[in-house]
Parts: sequence; structure tokens; C-alpha cells
Amino acid sequence: MVINPTARKINLKITPESAKKHPMLFVFDLVFQRKMLFLFVVMGVIIHQSLRFVQAPLIGDLVEFGIQKNSIDQIKHYTILILIIALIAAFFDTVMSWGNEIIANDVEYHTRSIYFDSVQHKSQSFHDEAKVGEMLAITQNDMRSLYSAMAPGIRIMGESFISLLTITVILYLESVWLGLIYTIMLPFWFLALKLYTKRLTPVAIRQQNDFR
Repeated sequence: MVINPTARKINLKITPESAKKHPMLFVFDLVFQRKMLFLFVVMGVIIHQSLRFVQAPLIGDLVEFGIQKNSIDQIKHYTILILIIALIAAFFDTVMSWGNEIIANDVEYHTRSIYFDSVQHKSQSFHDEAKVGEMLAITQNDMRSLYSAMAPGIRIMGESFISLLTITVILYLESVWLGLIYTIMLPFWFLALKLYTKRLTPVAIRQQNDFR
């Protein structure tokens, strides 16, 4: 994690005032302040996941060669190939995590800066009525929650999307009917996830309020 990020000028399209109505757009606006790094992370996720899917059947072939007692040279070649793929995947995994951490740190840093700037320009009556504990909770726990949502959130969402896409393609290649069944079930899976999140949100809000 970068403790003291380099000061960078940002050009927000979503103002802090409109962020109250569109918080996700505000977060995305902060993320896209580093467009190239974000694209780099996305490419890292795609390459890393692709290498993982390529590596799995190669390991299966290697085990099969060992069972069938194939030539030692063939087993050596497959072993070296798997090791090379694993090293490349590890490299992209490290770089991807590094980029994800920088983006998350930037989002937290700029959000906290915008919050402090907003608080400083509030009226005296606001400061008389505002709870110090609540303001501290926002600057600490809420901001840290935002950081956690970004890292490893961006990476996890990317890996999940690539996995779903890859499984869909493989099923369609194996059988159109399998692909159709899987595609039909996907919306129900997303609906169940949304309902679960909806039921979990009030619990999280109550815990947050109790802490404050």
C-alpha cells in the first residue's frame, strides 16, 4: 500500500454534490483518473486468467503421460512449459495486484481530501450539530471500507467476469444446449446475489450505526 501518494491533479466529471445521488458514478470517476493503469490491471486480469485456464489441461496431460509411462523427454518438456506459464502468470498477478493497490489508494486518498475540503467549508451551525464520532468514523472506517472495495475488489470482479465468460464459451463449444442452459441460469444467479445483498445491507448499516 502507498502511504503517501504523489499529489496528482484530478479532473472530476461528477461533482461532490451530485455524488450524493450517484455515489457509484463518483467512485468510477475517481478510478478512471488513472485510465492507463486501470486498463493495465484489466489486461493483467485477462492474461492471468487465460494462463490459468491454459495451464490446467497441460497439468492433466502431464499426469496422463506419467501414468502411461511416456518418454522422459516428453514429460520434461511439459514440465518446463508448465513452469514457464506459472512464472508468467505469477508476474502478471504481482503487477496486477500492484496496480490495483495504487488505484485503491488513490480513490481513498482523493475521497478523504474531498471530504475534508467539504467539511472545512461548512457553516458553524453544521459543526455545532455534527457528531465528532460520526465524522471520525467516516474518515477512518468508511474510507477504509472504500479502499477494501477497490483492492482486491477490482481484481476479484475482473477474475469473476473472465471465469464466467470462459466457462460460457467452453460450454457452447462442447454443446449448444449446455451453453443455453448455463446462459438461462445466469440471470437467476445474479438475481439471487442481488437479493442476498439487499438483505445484508440493512444489517451492515445497523452495525455501522451502532459503532458510531
